[in-house]
Amino acid sequence: MFSGLLCVACIVLGTILYQRKSHRYPPGPQGLPLVGNLFQVSLKKNWEQFDSWKKDYGPILYLNLAGQPIIVLNTKKVAVDLLEHRATNYSSRPRFIVAGEYLNGGCNMVLVGYGDIWRRMRRSSEYALGLKASSQYQPAQSDEAVLLAYDLIHSTDQWENHVFRAVISSIMSIVYDLPPLTSLDDPTIKFLLGLTRRLHRD
Repeated sequence: MFSGLLCVACIVLGTILYQRKSHRYPPGPQGLPLVGNLFQVSLKKNWEQFDSWKKDYGPILYLNLAGQPIIVLNTKKVAVDLLEHRATNYSSRPRFIVAGEYLNGGCNMVLVGYGDIWRRMRRSSEYALGLKASSQYQPAQSDEAVLLAYDLIHSTDQWENHVFRAVISSIMSIVYDLPPLTSLDDPTIKFLLGLTRRLHRD
């Protein structure tokens, strides 16, 4: 039994070392086997911990949270340089296999990773999402803003649902020319709210 555990431990350690060497990650604090830096990152005021690590490891920091690589950008200059000036290198999103590929066939621009397909979708949507086209949506958005303010004043505790209703209602009004969906009990609102929560949970 001991030899079996030792073999598993060697395989796990070898995998960790291989992954670390096969990717050119920035410097970061040394973590533990398997869990990495999971227990070193505080859930409260973690930005203070990141700031203290900046002094030792520089403005770009690598963390391993139980196998999930995390890159922390510790200065505004680095964040602007990477996420704005080099946006084409970093503007992709995680791969959504179920929601983005199986359910949509890779045809939902919101869930498609950055690449040639995304660029073609972006060009095609410019006529409807550009600055000139978006001005025609202001009446629907103004109506929704009034409804949202009313809902928030009268039932503050459900603010998240009210914001979701306003967003969905705006989209349905603009895309399908439907009247505002004013109730949280509307079948469309309930269906999309449930779908969003399931996808987020999964």
